[in-house]
Amino acid sequence: MKKVFATITAMAVVLGLANTTEADEKKNPPKNKNAVLEILKLAGEEHFPEKLKITRDVGSMKSDETYYHVFCGQSKEEDGYRVILFDNKPEYLGYYSVGFEPAELSEGEIMLDSGDADEDGNPIWFIIPVGKKGPGNTRVDGTPTPFVKNKLLEQKTAKDADSKGVGTLSVPEQKTSKGKTIDYREWKINRGGKTLTAEAIFVKKIGSSVELKDAKMGKIAKFPLRELSTDDIKYLKEIGEL
Repeated sequence: MKKVFATITAMAVVLGLANTTEADEKKNPPKNKNAVLEILKLAGEEHFPEKLKITRDVGSMKSDETYYHVFCGQSKEEDGYRVILFDNKPEYLGYYSVGFEPAELSEGEIMLDSGDADEDGNPIWFIIPVGKKGPGNTRVDGTPTPFVKNKLLEQKTAKDADSKGVGTLSVPEQKTSKGKTIDYREWKINRGGKTLTAEAIFVKKIGSSVELKDAKMGKIAKFPLRELSTDDIKYLKEIGEL
């Protein structure tokens, strides 16, 4: 992990900075399989059984003008597959436990391979629909199939319906070395004539720079004070770091 980003592009990729609107939403999946596993660990034992592996990045699908991102997981302790879903922030939503492998995606549908084909040799799919309200309980091959929600995300949403980007992180109260209570907040980074935002928490001040920890993936990066907004500088003064 580079501590200093040489370009806006590198900063956006590593810290997950967002600069899109709802009308111009772009795909924003988790960065890689390792990142998915780390987030599942944070969500708790139910979501991260022993020896769970992400066997496949199924892909991204569009539903109701937004994107969902689907991964396939398997554990040696369980039969079948886990269909693991993220929204487009990307925050971990939860999973389905199914007996058929998620193999394809179409708009608003996760397609499970039944292992059978019709008389013309075309594969027969079982469908998990993901509609306007997102994933929910369904049936697969006639079997009731609940959607196991990420309770940490539900708790975060209930606590602060307007917060964005914190994902599965549920952190205890954190303090600076000077005893000031801190939390994740939105920082504005000005670079190259552009302003990008990141949900992050203050780590420490080093000379004329600060280290921030990204809420989505837990990565730490260093930014010069000159690139921070007026509100960011005011915040640093409030917590006694300037």
